Amino acid sequence: MKRNFFFKDFFKDSGEIIFAQIALAIILVGAVVLIDRTFRRDNSDFIRSGNAVLSINFDGAKRTFEGETANGMTILGAFNASAAAGQIKFKYAVNKDNETELLEIDGRLNGLGNKFFKVYLNSRPVDSRDIHRIKISGGDKIELRFE
Repeated sequence: MKRNFFFKDFFKDSGEIIFAQIALAIILVGAVVLIDRTFRRDNSDFIRSGNAVLSINFDGAKRTFEGETANGMTILGAFNASAAAGQIKFKYAVNKDNETELLEIDGRLNGLGNKFFKVYLNSRPVDSRDIHRIKISGGDKIELRFE
């Protein structure tokens, strides 16, 4: 009886009870949606959050590396980290004009057979001479092709 008395005092009529039920349902649905979006992330969300992807594509053979970016990391830094992780032979030099020269990657020599290393950042070509200066961040996609 006391319980019934409490509800009668708190809610004056049945319209207020219905309104309270609808408000509670909306709050619960909102909480479920928020929790779902928080815990269910696709790969692109994960990459955007701090990881960069490096793909090396030589004659149809493709190797892909994904890792966290450090503050101030460059494309060259990503190449070095991926080469170390994937045990890939990677030779380069920075010449007297402060330009990067890609010499050899995984046994392929730059310029041999009229094929050259080409670098792309987020599907846009970049000058390989500047890869030690071009900074990357989470979500970036780097591709190295031998064309």
